[in-house]
Amino acid sequence: MLTLQRIAGNAAVARAVETGRHGHGPGCGHKNVEGTSPTAQRAATQHPNGTEPAVQRTTVALGDAATVQRATEDVQDLLTVRYWESTNNFAKLTKAVNNKLKGNAGKKGKGGKKGSNSEGTGSPRMPEKVLNDTIPGLLRELRDMPATGAQLKLFRTMPTEEADAILEWQAEKKDATEDWMRNPPKGKVALAFREDERVGAIPVRGHLGDEQQAGVYYDKGDDKSRASKRTLMFVLKPDAHKLFFSPQYMALSETGTAPTAIRNSDKVEGHKFPRAAGGEGNLPGYIGVKSESHGDLSIVVNNQATRLLFQAFLSEVVEV
Repeated sequence: MLTLQRIAGNAAVARAVETGRHGHGPGCGHKNVEGTSPTAQRAATQHPNGTEPAVQRTTVALGDAATVQRATEDVQDLLTVRYWESTNNFAKLTKAVNNKLKGNAGKKGKGGKKGSNSEGTGSPRMPEKVLNDTIPGLLRELRDMPATGAQLKLFRTMPTEEADAILEWQAEKKDATEDWMRNPPKGKVALAFREDERVGAIPVRGHLGDEQQAGVYYDKGDDKSRASKRTLMFVLKPDAHKLFFSPQYMALSETGTAPTAIRNSDKVEGHKFPRAAGGEGNLPGYIGVKSESHGDLSIVVNNQATRLLFQAFLSEVVEV
């Protein structure tokens, strides 16, 4: 039932994106149809007996672009423990990435140090390294990825001022920042980034998860509290999930069911996931993962270097 609910929820989001954004309702705090809350919207999609409606599934390739194997909505399964407990799924997801990692093993990057493939020790990557090395390489990898149409969607419920700041960043700085990061200037790149008013890091402040998790956080509190909240959907670039869940770019919390499931699924020989600090999944310069009390896992972007890395994966931000 949980899988069906997630599939139905993702399809609803896709339909909302296709048909345009809905208008604000009075006092609702964010954009909902006719001013109803996410809870009311979710209830409205149910049949009278409480079951979720059937969803028409369109197939796309998840691991091999030449073979149409999986539904578009299935990419959301990456946010579940159940997915990671199936090691065959991990092998399919990382088929192309594994070959690249093994091929790059032992190669040296700038400064004579081994590249990011061998950095799986929990060492942080500061903005200087992320801007000068990690992100330009990632953007090249994303450019070369086969576009299957599958795009992972992450959600966050947040204060309205944070939502405004993120949407303003997208409108005014997102594209310019990605162009800048694709070909950073020589010299002290982190300083140059800070001094350039045309660019900036996405101002997201905390954790992201699936749509159901965001709904739980929206529903917390009274009507006045909900009126000050908004929910945004963060859509990754096509096929970006294949790199997003890679030891090159992701670190796992030391404890928790979800990080353990992902860590035990690691089939990239000699390239283990870096360990993030404690139970919060925070390691600068890496996308963090931690267990979540209102869902299976949370994606952690709690520092500047990680926010810069995260936005390189990002296609668009949409209010829901």
